[in-house]
Amino acid sequence: MTITQEDLDALTAFDTPTICNALERLDPSLQGSGYTTEPCVCGFPSQKPVVGYARTAAIRSAQPLSASSAEQRAAQNDYYRHIDAGPRPSIVVIQDLDGADAGYGAFWGEVQSAIHVGLGARGLVTNGSVRDLDQWAPGFQFLAAKLAPSHAYAKPVGDRRHAVRSTQRSRRSPSTQPAGSGFASMGCSTRPHGASDFPRAPVTVSCASRARSRTSATPSASRRRI
Repeated sequence: MTITQEDLDALTAFDTPTICNALERLDPSLQGSGYTTEPCVCGFPSQKPVVGYARTAAIRSAQPLSASSAEQRAAQNDYYRHIDAGPRPSIVVIQDLDGADAGYGAFWGEVQSAIHVGLGARGLVTNGSVRDLDQWAPGFQFLAAKLAPSHAYAKPVGDRRHAVRSTQRSRRSPSTQPAGSGFASMGCSTRPHGASDFPRAPVTVSCASRARSRTSATPSASRRRI
Protein backbone atom coordinates (compact mmCIF):
# COMPACT_ATOMS: atom_id res chain seq x y z
CA MET A 1 0.00 0.00 0.00
CA THR A 2 1.38 3.39 -1.01
CA ILE A 3 0.77 6.20 1.48
CA THR A 4 0.56 9.63 -0.12
CA GLN A 5 1.02 13.06 1.42
CA GLU A 6 -2.72 13.54 0.95
CA ASP A 7 -3.30 10.49 3.17
CA LEU A 8 -1.05 11.94 5.86
CA ASP A 9 -2.72 15.34 5.64
CA ALA A 10 -6.15 13.71 5.97
CA LEU A 11 -5.13 12.10 9.29
CA THR A 12 -4.48 15.52 10.84
CA ALA A 13 -8.26 16.03 10.97
CA PHE A 14 -8.58 13.44 13.77
CA ASP A 15 -7.64 13.61 17.44
CA THR A 16 -5.94 10.74 19.29
CA PRO A 17 -9.12 9.25 20.84
CA THR A 18 -10.63 8.97 17.37
CA ILE A 19 -7.50 7.19 16.13
CA CYS A 20 -7.67 4.82 19.13
CA ASN A 21 -11.32 4.06 18.36
CA ALA A 22 -10.49 3.28 14.73
CA LEU A 23 -7.53 1.03 15.62
CA GLU A 24 -9.53 -1.10 18.05
CA ARG A 25 -12.13 -1.69 15.36
CA LEU A 26 -9.35 -3.00 13.12
CA ASP A 27 -7.68 -4.98 15.91
CA PRO A 28 -9.75 -5.58 19.09
CA SER A 29 -6.60 -6.37 21.09
CA LEU A 30 -5.71 -2.68 20.90
CA GLN A 31 -8.66 -1.76 23.10
CA GLY A 32 -6.41 -2.35 26.11
CA SER A 33 -2.97 -1.53 24.76
CA GLY A 34 -0.99 0.68 22.41
CA TYR A 35 -1.64 4.06 24.06
CA THR A 36 -0.19 6.17 26.86
CA THR A 37 -1.25 5.43 30.41
CA GLU A 38 1.21 7.78 32.15
CA PRO A 39 0.85 11.58 32.26
CA CYS A 40 2.74 13.53 29.59
CA VAL A 41 3.66 17.16 29.12
CA CYS A 42 2.21 18.38 25.84
CA GLY A 43 4.19 21.27 24.42
CA PHE A 44 1.46 23.00 22.45
CA PRO A 45 -2.07 21.72 23.19
CA SER A 46 -3.70 24.16 20.76
CA GLN A 47 -1.60 22.96 17.82
CA LYS A 48 -3.37 20.72 15.31
CA PRO A 49 -2.38 17.03 15.16
CA VAL A 50 0.90 16.20 13.45
CA VAL A 51 1.38 13.18 11.20
CA GLY A 52 4.65 11.65 10.01
CA TYR A 53 6.91 8.59 9.98
CA ALA A 54 8.51 7.41 13.22
CA ARG A 55 12.24 7.49 13.82
CA THR A 56 13.08 5.51 16.96
CA ALA A 57 16.18 6.03 19.06
CA ALA A 58 17.51 5.77 22.61
CA ILE A 59 19.47 8.04 24.94
CA ARG A 60 20.99 8.02 28.41
CA SER A 61 21.19 11.15 30.54
CA ALA A 62 21.82 10.38 34.22
CA GLN A 63 25.50 9.35 34.10
CA PRO A 64 28.46 10.00 31.78
CA LEU A 65 28.79 7.37 29.06
CA SER A 66 31.79 5.07 29.18
CA ALA A 67 32.50 5.68 25.48
CA SER A 68 35.27 8.06 24.46
CA SER A 69 34.50 11.59 23.23
CA ALA A 70 35.24 10.47 19.65
CA GLU A 71 32.89 7.49 19.99
CA GLN A 72 30.16 9.71 21.40
CA ARG A 73 30.54 12.20 18.52
CA ALA A 74 30.37 9.33 16.02
CA ALA A 75 27.22 7.95 17.70
CA GLN A 76 25.57 11.37 17.61
CA ASN A 77 26.46 11.83 13.94
CA ASP A 78 25.04 8.38 13.19
CA TYR A 79 21.89 9.41 15.03
CA TYR A 80 21.49 12.56 12.92
CA ARG A 81 22.04 10.57 9.73
CA HIS A 82 19.32 8.17 10.85
CA ILE A 83 16.85 11.00 11.50
CA ASP A 84 17.68 12.50 8.09
CA ALA A 85 17.13 9.20 6.25
CA GLY A 86 13.86 7.56 5.26
CA PRO A 87 10.45 8.98 4.40
CA ARG A 88 9.35 12.42 5.53
CA PRO A 89 7.87 14.11 7.44
CA SER A 90 9.10 12.28 10.54
CA ILE A 91 8.36 12.16 14.25
CA VAL A 92 11.09 11.19 16.69
CA VAL A 93 10.20 8.48 19.26
CA ILE A 94 13.13 8.45 21.68
CA GLN A 95 13.52 6.48 24.90
CA ASP A 96 15.66 7.49 27.87
CA LEU A 97 17.04 4.16 29.10
CA ASP A 98 17.83 5.34 32.63
CA GLY A 99 14.78 3.75 34.24
CA ALA A 100 13.63 5.65 37.31
CA ASP A 101 16.12 8.41 36.41
CA ALA A 102 14.77 8.86 32.86
CA GLY A 103 14.64 12.57 32.12
CA TYR A 104 17.45 13.38 34.57
CA GLY A 105 18.95 15.45 31.75
CA ALA A 106 17.19 16.97 28.74
CA PHE A 107 18.47 15.94 25.31
CA TRP A 108 15.80 18.23 23.84
CA GLY A 109 15.84 22.03 23.90
CA GLU A 110 16.47 25.06 21.72
CA VAL A 111 19.26 23.48 19.67
CA GLN A 112 17.90 19.96 19.16
CA SER A 113 14.39 21.12 18.29
CA ALA A 114 15.82 23.44 15.60
CA ILE A 115 18.17 20.75 14.26
CA HIS A 116 15.35 18.23 13.96
CA VAL A 117 13.10 20.66 12.12
CA GLY A 118 15.96 21.03 9.64
CA LEU A 119 16.10 17.22 9.37
CA GLY A 120 12.43 17.00 8.44
CA ALA A 121 10.93 16.12 11.82
CA ARG A 122 7.60 17.55 12.99
CA GLY A 123 7.44 16.31 16.54
CA LEU A 124 8.82 14.29 19.43
CA VAL A 125 7.59 11.59 21.82
CA THR A 126 9.86 10.77 24.76
CA ASN A 127 9.81 9.37 28.27
CA GLY A 128 12.64 11.82 28.97
CA SER A 129 12.66 15.57 29.51
CA VAL A 130 12.77 18.82 27.52
CA ARG A 131 13.89 22.38 28.26
CA ASP A 132 14.31 25.85 26.63
CA LEU A 133 10.59 26.22 25.93
CA ASP A 134 10.82 29.92 25.06
CA GLN A 135 13.49 29.13 22.46
CA TRP A 136 11.83 25.96 21.17
CA ALA A 137 11.58 25.66 17.37
CA PRO A 138 8.15 26.97 16.24
CA GLY A 139 5.74 24.26 15.15
CA PHE A 140 7.79 21.35 16.55
CA GLN A 141 5.33 19.48 18.79
CA PHE A 142 6.34 17.32 21.74
CA LEU A 143 5.01 14.90 24.32
CA ALA A 144 7.54 14.41 27.12
CA ALA A 145 7.53 13.01 30.63
CA LYS A 146 8.81 16.16 32.29
CA LEU A 147 10.66 19.48 32.07
CA ALA A 148 14.27 19.74 33.26
CA PRO A 149 16.71 22.65 33.63
CA SER A 150 19.92 20.88 32.50
CA HIS A 151 21.05 18.60 29.70
CA ALA A 152 23.20 16.70 32.24
CA TYR A 153 24.85 13.82 30.30
CA ALA A 154 22.15 13.28 27.66
CA LYS A 155 23.56 11.52 24.59
CA PRO A 156 22.22 9.11 21.96
CA VAL A 157 23.28 5.50 22.46
CA GLY A 158 23.56 2.96 19.68
CA ASP A 159 24.47 -0.15 21.65
CA ARG A 160 22.74 -3.21 20.17
CA ARG A 161 22.08 -4.49 23.68
CA HIS A 162 19.62 -1.65 24.32
CA ALA A 163 16.11 -2.47 23.12
CA VAL A 164 14.49 0.46 21.38
CA ARG A 165 10.79 0.58 22.14
CA SER A 166 8.35 2.10 19.70
CA THR A 167 4.59 2.41 19.62
CA GLN A 168 3.19 0.51 16.71
CA ARG A 169 0.43 -1.87 15.83
CA SER A 170 1.20 -5.61 15.63
CA ARG A 171 4.71 -4.88 14.36
CA ARG A 172 8.31 -5.31 15.48
CA SER A 173 11.06 -2.74 15.92
CA PRO A 174 14.84 -3.12 15.96
CA SER A 175 16.81 -3.48 19.17
CA THR A 176 19.77 -2.03 17.33
CA GLN A 177 21.39 1.32 16.52
CA PRO A 178 19.39 4.53 16.98
CA ALA A 179 17.30 3.47 14.03
CA GLY A 180 13.86 2.42 13.01
CA SER A 181 10.80 3.90 11.43
CA GLY A 182 7.24 2.75 11.79
CA PHE A 183 3.83 3.40 13.28
CA ALA A 184 3.58 5.38 16.51
CA SER A 185 1.30 7.98 18.03
CA MET A 186 1.89 10.89 20.38
CA GLY A 187 -0.65 9.94 22.97
CA CYS A 188 0.09 6.21 22.67
CA SER A 189 2.17 4.09 25.02
CA THR A 190 5.25 2.19 23.99
CA ARG A 191 5.61 -1.57 23.95
CA PRO A 192 8.79 -3.70 23.59
CA HIS A 193 9.63 -5.48 20.35
CA GLY A 194 12.54 -7.56 19.23
CA ALA A 195 13.26 -8.11 15.54
CA SER A 196 14.81 -5.86 12.94
CA ASP A 197 12.11 -5.66 10.26
CA PHE A 198 10.64 -2.37 11.45
CA PRO A 199 8.01 -1.31 8.89
CA ARG A 200 7.41 2.17 7.57
CA ALA A 201 3.97 3.55 8.30
CA PRO A 202 2.53 6.90 9.37
CA VAL A 203 2.50 8.39 12.83
CA THR A 204 -0.41 10.41 14.18
CA VAL A 205 0.47 13.06 16.74
CA SER A 206 -2.17 14.90 18.74
CA CYS A 207 -2.20 16.66 22.10
CA ALA A 208 -5.92 17.38 21.87
CA SER A 209 -8.76 15.10 22.89
CA ARG A 210 -12.47 15.35 23.39
CA ALA A 211 -14.17 16.40 26.61
CA ARG A 212 -10.87 17.47 28.15
CA SER A 213 -10.01 13.82 28.77
CA ARG A 214 -6.49 13.98 27.36
CA THR A 215 -3.70 12.11 29.12
CA SER A 216 -1.16 14.84 28.43
CA ALA A 217 -0.65 17.81 30.72
CA THR A 218 0.06 21.39 29.72
CA PRO A 219 3.41 22.94 30.71
CA SER A 220 3.24 25.56 33.44
CA ALA A 221 2.20 29.05 32.48
CA SER A 222 5.75 30.24 33.07
CA ARG A 223 7.53 29.29 29.83
CA ARG A 224 10.84 30.95 30.56
CA ARG A 225 14.03 29.21 29.50
CA ILE A 226 14.86 26.54 32.04
